[in-house]
Order: sequence, then structure tokens, then C-alpha cells
Amino acid sequence: MTALVVLLVLWVIDGILSLVLGRMVASEIARLKARGEPVSMAELAGPPIPNEQNAAFVYMGAFQAIFTRTEQQDFDALGRFLKPTEYGEPVSPAEAERIVARYPKAIPFVRRAVEMPECRFPVNWEEGFNAMFPHLSSVRHLSQLLGATAVLDARSGRVDEALDSIELGLRMSECLKDEPSLISQLARTHSVTVMTGCLREVLRRGDINETRARRLSDTLARINTTSGCVRAMQGERAEGLWLFDRIKTKGAAATFAPDPVPLGSTLRIEASYLGRPLLHADELAYIRMMNRVVDGAALSYREYRARGLDSLDLPDIPGYAALSNLLCPVFTRARIATDLGMAEVTGSRIVLALEAYRGRHGSYPASLGELRSLGWKLQTEDPFSGKEFMYRTEGKGFLLYSVGRDLRDDGGHEPPVNRDSDLGDIVWRVER
Repeated sequence: MTALVVLLVLWVIDGILSLVLGRMVASEIARLKARGEPVSMAELAGPPIPNEQNAAFVYMGAFQAIFTRTEQQDFDALGRFLKPTEYGEPVSPAEAERIVARYPKAIPFVRRAVEMPECRFPVNWEEGFNAMFPHLSSVRHLSQLLGATAVLDARSGRVDEALDSIELGLRMSECLKDEPSLISQLARTHSVTVMTGCLREVLRRGDINETRARRLSDTLARINTTSGCVRAMQGERAEGLWLFDRIKTKGAAATFAPDPVPLGSTLRIEASYLGRPLLHADELAYIRMMNRVVDGAALSYREYRARGLDSLDLPDIPGYAALSNLLCPVFTRARIATDLGMAEVTGSRIVLALEAYRGRHGSYPASLGELRSLGWKLQTEDPFSGKEFMYRTEGKGFLLYSVGRDLRDDGGHEPPVNRDSDLGDIVWRVER
């Protein structure tokens, strides 16, 4: 009889805790909804777009045009052509030209797609962690194709054609700007950096007149990787909430992928009926952690680190919050990638303005402040330092650089071309 009373009391306490903590979770979610932020996978999908206005269906024509037996091999080679690395053999211009020539039908689809008003690829967001993004690899391959085309044209003296490919690649990167996932925004940033890297090659090979410089600068001005990062972190939070709901409805049968993933002992307890208070407490910890991440996504990496938010890579999550600990990704790398994208965009716009100034006056300005005479709306702040980009003339050319992800002025020295590194600056150097 005593044991029965104890069990009844524990059952009542468990029910009360579950009710109280469940209401606290509901209150947190209602607060997010009131701010207009997505809290479910269905909200991430957004309203439907008529097929005739959706560029995604045109991009699929480009994807089909590059879908071949050798696609992966070819685009791995183009990646090494654009950015030699310590992995794999360097690729010659002749080999890159042979690869580009295999895919003549893809680019016309891209030209049509970028002129369309909206783009939303058919992702089944309600699948949560099981959602698939096959279009991302194809967008990456198209960026490499456009980048290689630009570099090959620049090497052959066809500067205008090279700039056309760069502009097209930059406009294509915006097909991912509204996707609320971290992987999509990283793919977008990759496309941007491929194109700005190709712009460096064009600058080494020829002159850019003011009209073309202004047009490309205006295209770059429409790219904002920071807003994409905020949206992505909101999407990551909603995806985590989807998983909590999945465990609530499916219990221990919940999976994180098409194949079942074994649950740890704490998660198995949370997935049980009597463990529901623990699951609610875990979800509360997750929401509060992710709210900090979302708020931090609007900050520069410099501000993010100054506020100690880089500690979110190893967050102080309670030990009982097993799912929160499992869901916590490495957010700092995402913030670095976002600022890298903005540094590339801003630096490239400054470089184009420098070329326009040289076209007018016959030489580069002594300081960036003199670019105001162009009448362009131009930002010159380095997102990594919070100060103006470093700039100086060198002979008849110039050196422009951002201090980069290590937040340290290395005097315009960048990492070796065959190695990715957190050290070194982000550099534009033009010699005339």
C-alpha cells in the first residue's frame, strides 16, 4: 500500500512538473511567434510560388545540363583550377577549357533564371532533419563552371565576357538567399567567394571601365550574407523544435535520419512518458541557447567574440539537456563565413571603385576617402576590424586588405594559396 501511495505521489509530481514546464515551453514559443520568427518546419516552407514565376524550375534545366557520368570528377577538377589546394593535382588551363566545353547548355538556363522574380527549390521542410538539399551541389558546380569560364576568358583578354560570367554567378548565388538553413547559406557564401576570387584574376589581366565597374558594384551591393545568416539560425532553431516534437509524438521510435539512430540513456528517459518533464526542461534550455545564437547572428564576428558568444560552440548546457547538447552545432564558423562573404563583397566593391577612379584620373587615389568623388554609395568598413579597409598605393598599383578572421593586421600577407588557414589577411593586390 505504501509503495502504491509513493508511486501515486511521484506520478502526480511528474504530471505537475510536465504541465508547468510544458507551459513554459509554450510561452517561449508564443514569444517567438509574436516576433514573427518561424518556430515550425511548415513555416520555413513559406507561401507557394507559381511555377511560372519560380526560377528553381529553370535552374533545374541547368542542373540537368551538367548531370553526366563525369560531373563530380569534372567539377572537382574545376575547383582545383580555381583554387589550387594541397589535395589533388593542379589543373591546367587547357584541361579546364576542355571541361568547360562539355557543358555548353547549362549557362543559358542560368541567364533565364536570374531574371525571374523569385526562387524556391522544392525542399520538403516538414521532414526536418531528414530534409534533402540536392540542389546545393548543383549550384556549387554551376558556380565553378561560371568561375572557370570567367578566368579562362580573362586569360585570353576577353575582360567583358569574364565580367559577364562573374556578374551572372553573383546573381545566381542569390537563388539561395531566402533558404532558412545553415548549409544553404554556407553554399551561398561559397558561390560569392568563388566569383570575387575570379574578379581578382580579371584585375590581374586587364582594365575595367567605369560603366562595367559600376554595374558589377551594384550587383554586389544587393548581396547581404548577414541577413541570410540570421534567417538560417532561425531555421536551425525551428529544426531543433521539430525534433523535440517528433520525440514527443514518437517517443523512443524517433529518428534523426532515414535510418534509426540509437538514443543515449538520458534521451531514452526523456522519450518515455514519465520523462516528459525532463524533455520539456531540455527544450527550454535549447530555446534559450538558440535565442542567443539567433541574436548573435546579426552581429559581426568581432562583436560576436567580444560578447563571448563564441563560447556557444561549447555552451554551458545543463547535463540533463541531452538533446540540446546533441543539437548544438559549431556556430562560430558560420559567423566567420558570413563575415568572410561580406568582406569579399565590400572589398570587391572598393576595388571596382578604385578602377573607376583610375579611369577618370589616370591613377589610383592616395586614400579611400577620395572615392567619394565618384558619387557611389560605397561602404569601406572591414567587417572583421570594424575600421576602414587597409589601403595603400604601391607604385602604379595598390594593396587593399581586410584583417581577416584572425582579427589581426598582418600587413597584407595572406595564407599560402594551397592551404586554408585562419591566419592571414584577405587581400586584393593590383600591379600596373
